[in-house]
Amino acid sequence: MTVNSTNVHRLEKIFFVSCTRKKSFLCFIGVMAALCVWKVGFFQPMEFSNRNIGTDASHPQITTGRLQFSSQPETFNQTEIQKKRKALINRTCRKLGLSRNSKNSTFVSKNMQTFFVEDTHKIVFCSVPKVGSTTWVKVLHGLQEGIQISTMQDLSNITRTLRRLNTYTSSEIYERLNTYTKFFFVREPFERLLSAYLNKLGKFANEKDYKFFHQNYGIPIIKKYRANISAMPDSLHKGNDVTFEEFVKYLIHHNYSDDGPLDRHWQHYHRLCHPCHIQYDFIGKYETLIEDATLILASIHADNDVQFPDRKSTAQALSKQYYGKLPKDLFENLFKMYRIDYEFFGFPTPNFKDYI
Repeated sequence: MTVNSTNVHRLEKIFFVSCTRKKSFLCFIGVMAALCVWKVGFFQPMEFSNRNIGTDASHPQITTGRLQFSSQPETFNQTEIQKKRKALINRTCRKLGLSRNSKNSTFVSKNMQTFFVEDTHKIVFCSVPKVGSTTWVKVLHGLQEGIQISTMQDLSNITRTLRRLNTYTSSEIYERLNTYTKFFFVREPFERLLSAYLNKLGKFANEKDYKFFHQNYGIPIIKKYRANISAMPDSLHKGNDVTFEEFVKYLIHHNYSDDGPLDRHWQHYHRLCHPCHIQYDFIGKYETLIEDATLILASIHADNDVQFPDRKSTAQALSKQYYGKLPKDLFENLFKMYRIDYEFFGFPTPNFKDYI
């Protein structure tokens, strides 16, 4: 008999009546104890529910404004986790009415800029910024050239040695999408967004980013969203002190305007990697980066050729500091904007109360 709530309730009724007729107190106590074990113990079947966003057993939960990693062991092995992630993507694609068809020439020619190819090990990697993408590019370069990551210095030279998928002919693209190992990584959307802000517009921005992001994003954002800008000529000239609240206002306004696509550092995952059009072999998560990277490298028999380095998240530790200072309406509107990323990959819905 299948053990479910209906059957358990029926058994409760049968045993209760039986014990009542026998008027045995010990019978009653024994039966109720057995039912308690049945309902909460190892007889209870494992259930997966989509009632709440974020049902991925491999993903940590958000509490007190930052990610907390579960101390409980994984219930399933890595292969089953991958199946679950893919199934969630397929359900979300169907919900959105998006077709899984990569044979559209217009789609292929316009949307392959973020894909790196390593032909030796037959890999196609969709690079999502702020999700360990730089490290993965170095790993692919190391596999291609037969060198270790520690010997690599200039990333600009590395990216030039790896081909992007859009540099191949249409037939070559189709062949690689159909036969190569394809994967990409995602990250808790709010944490990724904060990491992008800190690295491109905030206190961790480097000189190279100053020249591009401060000039092309910082100055326009300050000009549009800062009051009394005339009293801050230096800010308007340099664009190097955009606040996180100003950045969030810019994102929300941009989402409801016709200002063109978002920059790839804060673009939605599905618009970068197109999981409704491409059948991926692996979907990795930043929160389980080492486990997922190990699985991917083992699948191409390269786990002994390169060591994937561990990563620590600065944005994770700073989430409460930045998101907790946002007005609640901005926080909620920002979630509405990135809700689709949470739905696609099963991340828990962020709660404003956890950040304040």
